[in-house]
Amino acid sequence: METLKKQTRPLDLAIACGRKRQSPQTGMVHYFHKTPFSHADAIPVFENLCFILALFRTREADPIQEAKDLLVRILSYQTESGGFPRYLHEYPNSSNPKKNLKLLLPLRWIEREFHSILEPSLKNQIKDTIIKLNAFLFTEDTFSGLDELAFKTMNAASMDIPSWERRLFDLKANTLGKLLIYRPEFRNKVEGLYSPDLKTYIGPYASQNGTAPELSLLDLIFMDEEISFLKRYPEEHALFLQGALVPHFPLHSNEGKDLIIARDPYFRMIWGKSDQVHSIACDQDHDLFHQKKEIHLHYHLKEEENEEAFELSFYLSRMEESQVWIEKDKATTFQLGDVLTLVSGGKSFEMQFLLLEGKGEFLGHISFANRPNQVRRSIFEAHDWRIGLRTVRRKEPCKLLVKIRLAS
Repeated sequence: METLKKQTRPLDLAIACGRKRQSPQTGMVHYFHKTPFSHADAIPVFENLCFILALFRTREADPIQEAKDLLVRILSYQTESGGFPRYLHEYPNSSNPKKNLKLLLPLRWIEREFHSILEPSLKNQIKDTIIKLNAFLFTEDTFSGLDELAFKTMNAASMDIPSWERRLFDLKANTLGKLLIYRPEFRNKVEGLYSPDLKTYIGPYASQNGTAPELSLLDLIFMDEEISFLKRYPEEHALFLQGALVPHFPLHSNEGKDLIIARDPYFRMIWGKSDQVHSIACDQDHDLFHQKKEIHLHYHLKEEENEEAFELSFYLSRMEESQVWIEKDKATTFQLGDVLTLVSGGKSFEMQFLLLEGKGEFLGHISFANRPNQVRRSIFEAHDWRIGLRTVRRKEPCKLLVKIRLAS
């Protein structure tokens, strides 16, 4: 990982990651998506095309010759139907058209940008490969959304651009990154959903990987020379290989914001430094009222009583230094009105649950858990503190107020 941390461009990351995963026996990148950080014998087509493109983009003689040799080998695995397998060992079976669609991007890039240095035989082979692949993709009549945009962009077809502006807040971070790959002109619309100070996505539907935000294409697109955020990812992430594909629009820190409420339908507050981001989140609908250093969140509980499940759960990143106190004591349960103190990432918050409307009895619990958008799920490992409220008894709808105040 130290090799990766020395890189300052997405392309550098792609090359370093490819070299790390490259087999000395086959010369190809080995990777299996179900065990992303373990040794793998599988050879994926897409990741190898990304590595090949990265080698071409060095514009150096030896890497370019290596790229040509690898490309000839990869192209030989195109099936009679025109598609490619996801992994070479699955040949002669093709993966589905949607998985094959992303192969067009590195192939188109190589054909467009490097045709002048390709031998006629390889140039013709790439051209024929793209024609056959397009024919295979045309058998898919259900492309929609981003897949439709990608297919039409790579085949120079028109697309209703304004309609995509209305969809930006419905997309996840990685999907927004793919959108910028196909339509870089959306940069100004998307960069407001990324914090250059914390080096993290602050838009809706963010995923969590352990105690860190999940790495996304936006992290590669907007990365600048301040790369300490890579410390959040201790292993070589296969997404780095896609650094060969992404546009590079460095966003430099200039606001000094170290506490941010994400632009999300659900509550998520983020703080810390780029190499260690802390957060607290709740995945339920709410009304938010911001009053100076105090946040008021209103939650409406429906009429149905649920004695088993938590009615309301907040998740605090469980870092080594994170602590939760109840009325300044260590405890695992709390009552409405009790003041909870949360300490994490150099900040201290006071939190309080209050009943605004309706009648009911509630009991709060402090426990270890994983937030719903956690991608590294395991019954043996919890990455969050859960501050949950369970109904003991109620027969009518209720309205709860959750106060969060920055103490320091």
